[in-house]
Amino acid sequence: MVVDTASGVTNWPAVEAIGTIAGVIVTLFAVVVALWGEEWKRWARRPMLQTIVRDDPACCYKTPVSGGEAYFFRIWIENNGLDPAKDVQVFASKLWKRNGLGAFQTVEQFLPMFLLWTHQQPPSPTLMGLHPHMGHHCDLGRFVNGRKDDPRFTLMVEVAPNTGWHKLEPGTYRLELAVAAANAAPRRCTIEISFAGEWFDDPEQMSRKGVAIKLVT
Repeated sequence: MVVDTASGVTNWPAVEAIGTIAGVIVTLFAVVVALWGEEWKRWARRPMLQTIVRDDPACCYKTPVSGGEAYFFRIWIENNGLDPAKDVQVFASKLWKRNGLGAFQTVEQFLPMFLLWTHQQPPSPTLMGLHPHMGHHCDLGRFVNGRKDDPRFTLMVEVAPNTGWHKLEPGTYRLELAVAAANAAPRRCTIEISFAGEWFDDPEQMSRKGVAIKLVT
């Protein structure tokens, strides 16, 4: 209540003005909630996709293949949001190789492509759904034993290019990835791949000395 301190009389016009202003504020708030409430809720619950390089056996997995053995190297894609991610894809957007001076140069023949999800039959670059606080492996590349004279780390892209740029010679590479879904904006990161070109029967040694993978950004 507004009271004139000099006379002790209630200032009713001022009280009415305050009530009118309060009513306008409440009305505006109700309008904002009506217009943007659902939009804000969707934003707050949106899927949040994260790329993780994990140090576990599934991410450096040795298995028999035609003509010998191969290691499959994988990254882990996780949804840290509150809503399921729909039609999730991992896009390889840029590739660099370290030169003799230590600088990273663009691999000129590289074509941006999607990577393939692990254990999808038939192989697919699209994962239909990824629930909150769950994840799925994505194949990054493989190294097949048996080509000691010409070892290659093969990126697991959706199409094998005729130029063969996806078969990496020994060296250090950086691969930019964009992870996105139909209901989640792309999140970019850079993976560093240090490929020595040497085969190790022990998976732990392979992941440390043969093909070392780490998240740069």
